[in-house]
Amino acid sequence: LTKELLPSLTFKYDTLAIAFSWNFKGDDFKSDDITLSLGYTSSYIQLAFKALYKSGNYEETLPFFNPLSITSSATLQTKNKKYSISQALDYTYYKNSINNYFDSLKTTVKLADFSFILNAATYNSKLSLSYFSLEYELKDKLFMFYKNRIGLAFAVNTKLYYDFNNKYNSYFSIKPSLIFKIQEFLDIKFSFGMKNDAFYKYDSAASVFEDLIKSFDFFGKGRYQTSFTMNGLEFELIHYMEDWDLNISYKADIVYENGYYQWVPSLSIFMKWKTMPDLKIDENWKNSNNTWISTGASDK
Repeated sequence: LTKELLPSLTFKYDTLAIAFSWNFKGDDFKSDDITLSLGYTSSYIQLAFKALYKSGNYEETLPFFNPLSITSSATLQTKNKKYSISQALDYTYYKNSINNYFDSLKTTVKLADFSFILNAATYNSKLSLSYFSLEYELKDKLFMFYKNRIGLAFAVNTKLYYDFNNKYNSYFSIKPSLIFKIQEFLDIKFSFGMKNDAFYKYDSAASVFEDLIKSFDFFGKGRYQTSFTMNGLEFELIHYMEDWDLNISYKADIVYENGYYQWVPSLSIFMKWKTMPDLKIDENWKNSNNTWISTGASDK
């Protein structure tokens, strides 16, 4: 049984909050963690700050600030949060035998569907760039035809990640989705994901798209000469009936195991009774060694 005393003080005014606490532990109530935190939120500004001083680790022969660590973030954004810029810090005064150690110093910029992240960290005893990522996400844009009865939507998510310290960790990924809809009758969604782990080899943007086009060469040898590999696909179907909804979901992941790429599919089918939505009948299968095995069924 350990004795502990934790006096604290909190101040709040509107969306501003300040808190201070000092922890004492042991039979002699020795000083331990001292914490100061601050937070502020508005429609356009978000601020967060936390300082932790582990006084229990303090040694007179070492600098006073050795047990100090700080995390903070600041964000400036538009009211609808479509556009923003933020800075986040994760800092320790002394870590891994290094003074002024930065676990992360990250800048994030969001411009509508685009987001950009540039991160720096302590590497080889000095602060240097660690990675950047650029992501674009086009959410479902639904276009209706034939008296608003038939709809077609397209979505895509792409991400470029580059590791400054290890280029072999860099990659480019893309996941397009296509949705076909007949109002009150049928929804079909198809999507697949592709990833390129050899992005560092390209010398121009044109060569990236040339390689990407090769990956869609299903009738020639192009798909064998590309660095783009499919890592999974999904197919979903919902058939709306008068009393029931039929849901069919097929998902397949491409997994690298024991030196080989393996196709791991799974299938799920369930029906929902509209009169009693909690009543569902479902069946799930998973393919293992070219044999479909039921992984669970329920009738609730």
